Amino acid sequence: MNNSKNNFLFTSEAVSEGHPDKICDQIADKILDYCLANDENAKVACEVFATDHKIFIGGEFKLKFILKRKKIIVLVKEVFNDIGISKIFKKFKIKFFMQKQSLEINNAVNLDQQHVGAGDQGIMFGYAQKNDFNFMPPTLILANEALYLAAKYRKNKRFPFALADMKSQVTMVFNDQKQAIAIKKFILSIQHPTNYQQQEFDLFVKKEIIDFLATKYHFDLNFEKIINPTKNFSIGGTEADSGLTGRKIVVDNYGGFAPCGGGSFSGKDYTKVDRSAAYMCRFAAKNLVAANVCQEIVIQISYIIGQPKPSSYYVNTFNTGVISDQEIIKILQNKDIFDFSLSAIIKTLNLKKTKYYLSSIYNPFSNLCYQNFSWEQLNKVELIKKYLNKKKLWKI
Repeated sequence: MNNSKNNFLFTSEAVSEGHPDKICDQIADKILDYCLANDENAKVACEVFATDHKIFIGGEFKLKFILKRKKIIVLVKEVFNDIGISKIFKKFKIKFFMQKQSLEINNAVNLDQQHVGAGDQGIMFGYAQKNDFNFMPPTLILANEALYLAAKYRKNKRFPFALADMKSQVTMVFNDQKQAIAIKKFILSIQHPTNYQQQEFDLFVKKEIIDFLATKYHFDLNFEKIINPTKNFSIGGTEADSGLTGRKIVVDNYGGFAPCGGGSFSGKDYTKVDRSAAYMCRFAAKNLVAANVCQEIVIQISYIIGQPKPSSYYVNTFNTGVISDQEIIKILQNKDIFDFSLSAIIKTLNLKKTKYYLSSIYNPFSNLCYQNFSWEQLNKVELIKKYLNKKKLWKI
């Protein structure tokens, strides 16, 4: 390992699909998907709170159909089935607190047939980095992949004693170019039965998950591995912790490696710029890095409620750009490449037809969502290169 004095440590965490917060995120997006499937113009702001064996579902809706409570219960059950905790579903009591979307908000969003206004004010960020981790912070990808593998092995019965509630935390060593050069510490907390074979359990985690991922990404195996630091993790899920939609906002964005906006994703339809514009920022950031405009980039966009276009743009390439940050903002403002008006975002990313439930299981910018989402596509790279050649800003 390079022991340069400019090296630094950075840590990211993640939670599994069986974590109470993630259960709530998935329920909210399951309901959202059902609403959009029956009314592509549905307005949804769904919030879910879970504690012990109780689930409270509330929020604001504007629908062209009646959302029946019996159907919501079926949707919640489907989430439990997908997670693999269907046996405990009958223990839960589900209560509903739903109301109509504010007429003032609805009027602000529905401007005319061509334009959609932002459903709220807010700031959104996008990030990308040139690396082998899907242009994402390596700490966050490793933390997510570990849980993905653990859940996969739990479901196919390969991982004995593993239960659904899990958390991970990964610390890595980075050089002054923000490139990961080593793993420093890998922590996994995985729920298990009261009676289980701890030695067999720990060995499986170290060999099949931690060491496997380190080898996959070509890191040395000489780092600290901690499994269930409290030793006992038999009480999990909503029996041990309450859950709430949107509480894992950093986990769902960039793991703390880059800023994230003020709003969460789950349960919100595409008129909520907290979600749609954040996806667009990621889309632009990833394509700019893939086009070799820069090695790293943070993009910030802000919106005003009821306005169809951004109120501000900000870019920081950390001195890695082949053109200035101001020139990159011009690319973002070029409608032939990136159009950040809300109507264009909805069309560009096909947000009326997106299945959001799949994005709520793991980080929506990772490669673990079982679906190649539109905001992860690299279909603007050639347009960016043509623009720069035309402007004679560089030669490719």
